Amino acid sequence: MAISGTSSIGGFWFLQNTLGTTIWKSLGAVAIVIGAVKHLFPFADKRLKKERLAAGYRMLEHELQCIRVGVKERQAYDDIAKGEFRIALRSKKELITQSDDEPCSKRVVKKCRISVETELPETEFYIPP
Repeated sequence: MAISGTSSIGGFWFLQNTLGTTIWKSLGAVAIVIGAVKHLFPFADKRLKKERLAAGYRMLEHELQCIRVGVKERQAYDDIAKGEFRIALRSKKELITQSDDEPCSKRVVKKCRISVETELPETEFYIPP
């Protein structure tokens, strides 16, 4: 379907003159070069690794949210919550080992900190006496 769509683009009336044919052939040549060269650069692998890492952090966030709800419901940070938290810490450790050590910009860190503090203010947490 994608191949037939691409070849039918070449049939547009504005590509049927000398300039249009030249542009269309040039775009085709550029696409072939990009297709051949993309394997030399690890962009796809790096993107896939970052997507997996982001998914892992989303799962960790969900685990921590479940722990928070459980503590709030029971009004106690009991042995169940402590066990669940230890499991979440092990998950975090695995995520840290998978991440590359590229430092984030201060702007990104500040934006994330503000987002977390807005979404989860201190008043939402049960602090045992």
